[in-house]
Amino acid sequence: MVIDNIAGKTASEDITINFANIRAIDVDMNELSVMGLDGSLSVGLDELTPSSFHIYPNPVSNGILNIITSDNQKVDVLTITDLVGKIVFTAGNIESAVKLADLEAGQYIIEIESGDNYYTDKLLIIQ
Repeated sequence: MVIDNIAGKTASEDITINFANIRAIDVDMNELSVMGLDGSLSVGLDELTPSSFHIYPNPVSNGILNIITSDNQKVDVLTITDLVGKIVFTAGNIESAVKLADLEAGQYIIEIESGDNYYTDKLLIIQ
Protein backbone atom coordinates (compact mmCIF):
# COMPACT_ATOMS: atom_id res chain seq x y z
CA MET A 1 0.00 0.00 0.00
CA VAL A 2 1.27 3.43 -0.93
CA ILE A 3 -0.20 6.72 0.22
CA ASP A 4 0.96 9.86 -1.52
CA ASN A 5 -0.41 13.18 -2.67
CA ILE A 6 -0.31 12.69 -6.42
CA ALA A 7 -3.69 14.43 -6.73
CA GLY A 8 -2.09 17.59 -5.29
CA LYS A 9 -4.64 18.17 -2.54
CA THR A 10 -3.83 21.34 -0.65
CA ALA A 11 -5.92 21.10 2.51
CA SER A 12 -5.55 18.88 5.53
CA GLU A 13 -7.36 15.65 4.99
CA ASP A 14 -7.80 12.55 7.11
CA ILE A 15 -7.73 9.25 5.30
CA THR A 16 -9.13 6.12 6.91
CA ILE A 17 -8.23 2.79 5.38
CA ASN A 18 -10.01 -0.41 6.42
CA PHE A 19 -8.48 -3.76 5.58
CA ALA A 20 -9.05 -7.46 6.20
CA ASN A 21 -7.53 -10.78 5.09
CA ILE A 22 -4.06 -9.34 4.65
CA ARG A 23 -1.34 -11.42 3.02
CA ALA A 24 2.23 -10.33 2.52
CA ILE A 25 4.66 -11.93 0.10
CA ASP A 26 8.29 -11.26 -0.68
CA VAL A 27 9.82 -10.93 -4.15
CA ASP A 28 10.26 -14.71 -4.35
CA MET A 29 6.52 -15.20 -3.67
CA ASN A 30 7.14 -16.61 -0.16
CA GLU A 31 4.33 -15.76 2.27
CA LEU A 32 5.37 -13.56 5.18
CA SER A 33 3.84 -13.26 8.62
CA VAL A 34 1.70 -10.15 9.24
CA MET A 35 1.12 -9.26 12.89
CA GLY A 36 -0.01 -6.29 14.93
CA LEU A 37 -2.66 -4.91 12.58
CA ASP A 38 -6.10 -4.06 14.00
CA GLY A 39 -8.03 -3.56 10.79
CA SER A 40 -7.88 0.22 10.29
CA LEU A 41 -5.39 2.97 9.78
CA SER A 42 -5.85 6.73 9.90
CA VAL A 43 -3.39 9.06 8.25
CA GLY A 44 -3.48 12.85 8.43
CA LEU A 45 -2.05 14.75 5.51
CA ASP A 46 -1.00 18.36 5.98
CA GLU A 47 0.05 19.90 2.71
CA LEU A 48 1.41 23.32 1.97
CA THR A 49 -0.79 25.42 -0.27
CA PRO A 50 0.96 25.51 -3.66
CA SER A 51 0.39 29.28 -3.88
CA SER A 52 2.99 29.77 -1.09
CA PHE A 53 5.58 29.61 -3.88
CA HIS A 54 5.40 30.66 -7.50
CA ILE A 55 8.08 29.46 -9.90
CA TYR A 56 8.27 30.67 -13.49
CA PRO A 57 8.84 30.10 -16.30
CA ASN A 58 8.25 26.37 -16.25
CA PRO A 59 9.49 25.10 -18.62
CA VAL A 60 12.71 27.11 -18.32
CA SER A 61 14.03 28.07 -21.74
CA ASN A 62 16.28 31.05 -21.01
CA GLY A 63 18.32 29.54 -18.16
CA ILE A 64 16.71 31.74 -15.47
CA LEU A 65 14.12 30.47 -12.97
CA ASN A 66 12.20 33.07 -10.96
CA ILE A 67 10.94 32.14 -7.50
CA ILE A 68 8.45 34.20 -5.52
CA THR A 69 7.31 33.34 -2.01
CA SER A 70 3.91 34.46 -0.73
CA ASP A 71 5.56 36.33 2.15
CA ASN A 72 8.37 37.78 -0.05
CA GLN A 73 11.03 35.97 1.99
CA LYS A 74 14.30 34.64 0.63
CA VAL A 75 14.37 30.98 -0.35
CA ASP A 76 16.50 29.22 2.27
CA VAL A 77 17.30 26.11 0.22
CA LEU A 78 16.64 25.17 -3.40
CA THR A 79 17.44 21.63 -4.53
CA ILE A 80 16.99 20.22 -8.02
CA THR A 81 17.28 16.48 -8.59
CA ASP A 82 17.11 14.43 -11.73
CA LEU A 83 14.47 11.72 -12.03
CA VAL A 84 16.89 9.13 -10.64
CA GLY A 85 17.22 11.18 -7.43
CA LYS A 86 20.71 12.56 -8.02
CA ILE A 87 21.12 16.17 -6.83
CA VAL A 88 22.14 18.20 -9.87
CA PHE A 89 21.80 21.71 -8.41
CA THR A 90 21.55 23.24 -4.97
CA ALA A 91 21.59 26.84 -3.79
CA GLY A 92 20.64 28.84 -0.73
CA ASN A 93 19.61 32.32 0.31
CA ILE A 94 17.94 33.09 -3.04
CA GLU A 95 16.22 36.48 -3.36
CA SER A 96 14.13 36.04 -6.51
CA ALA A 97 15.89 34.21 -9.34
CA VAL A 98 18.46 31.51 -9.97
CA LYS A 99 20.59 30.78 -13.04
CA LEU A 100 20.09 27.23 -14.36
CA ALA A 101 21.85 27.58 -17.73
CA ASP A 102 24.30 24.78 -16.86
CA LEU A 103 21.53 22.17 -16.51
CA GLU A 104 20.94 19.91 -19.48
CA ALA A 105 17.54 19.86 -21.13
CA GLY A 106 15.25 17.41 -19.33
CA GLN A 107 12.75 16.85 -16.57
CA TYR A 108 13.70 17.43 -12.93
CA ILE A 109 12.20 17.65 -9.45
CA ILE A 110 12.53 20.99 -7.67
CA GLU A 111 12.35 21.29 -3.88
CA ILE A 112 12.13 24.67 -2.19
CA GLU A 113 12.40 25.44 1.52
CA SER A 114 11.66 28.85 3.02
CA GLY A 115 11.17 29.08 6.77
CA ASP A 116 8.58 26.45 7.71
CA ASN A 117 7.29 26.18 4.13
CA TYR A 118 8.23 23.41 1.71
CA TYR A 119 7.34 23.02 -1.95
CA THR A 120 8.06 20.24 -4.44
CA ASP A 121 7.17 20.26 -8.13
CA LYS A 122 8.28 19.05 -11.55
CA LEU A 123 10.64 21.34 -13.46
CA LEU A 124 11.27 21.16 -17.19
CA ILE A 125 14.42 22.59 -18.77
CA ILE A 126 14.37 23.14 -22.53
CA GLN A 127 17.07 24.57 -24.78
